[in-house]
Amino acid sequence: MPLTAYNIAAACHSAYMTVHEELGRGPIPVWAFLDEHRKENCLWSVMDRMKHQGGAVEAHNRWVQWMESKGWRGGPKNTMKKTHPNMVQFHELSQEAKMQGYLFQSIVDALVPYAEQVVDESWLLEEGVA
Repeated sequence: MPLTAYNIAAACHSAYMTVHEELGRGPIPVWAFLDEHRKENCLWSVMDRMKHQGGAVEAHNRWVQWMESKGWRGGPKNTMKKTHPNMVQFHELSQEAKMQGYLFQSIVDALVPYAEQVVDESWLLEEGVA
């Protein structure tokens, strides 16, 4: 099976899940049982990183713009209300959130060169499949 953006997103989520639990934040679902918003968020972030090799600040700014385009705003994390605490300027993020962003970028950067096939999977986002 070729390595795709979808597979890379699943790998990034697995690392995030481990860090989240090790920091005592409680368990989060594995990729197969993850809600569609989180899958879409992760897949979008992988595809964004594949297109833009800039730094973490630029990536975060693009993510905030994308989230705003989907109706999200700042506030305590609540999927129903579409609020997320990371909808702030990069310098306002917690050190933990910044480190998770760096880890995410590192995983994508490490896996993309080994992908047999890098596929544009934006159709997954449009179809709600991701």
